[in-house]
Amino acid sequence: MNSLWVGQEGLIFRMTEDLRGQMRAVLTDADLAYTPGGANPTLGELCVDMGEVEHTYIESFKSLTHDLTYEVTQPDLAGSVEKLQDWFKEMDTELNALLENMSDEDLDKTLVRSEGTWSIPVRMHANIYRE
Repeated sequence: MNSLWVGQEGLIFRMTEDLRGQMRAVLTDADLAYTPGGANPTLGELCVDMGEVEHTYIESFKSLTHDLTYEVTQPDLAGSVEKLQDWFKEMDTELNALLENMSDEDLDKTLVRSEGTWSIPVRMHANIYRE
């Protein structure tokens, strides 16, 4: 285990993840269809967007390159709390395992972001995701 995961940063990371889980626990499929109107996406679409971002971060911790082009191919995902919960649970488990099992040396490695235009330490990348 590394200093990120056992320290305050790791605790905040896990608490933030728990808040998302609590939100999904009280949502219904009908709630996911809500939109404030205009060109705004539905709540379900926003949840899918959050998941797509999480997926890109998972892949970035594996490859040390952050590619933001991932898009979900399940059209009904945005309308199903159950499917969203399952998807997020799977991703959260994978992301937690990746971060927990990194060494401090892994966290100090450089990760390339934004199509190679800038690089940051993996530790900072994890903090950016958490925020």
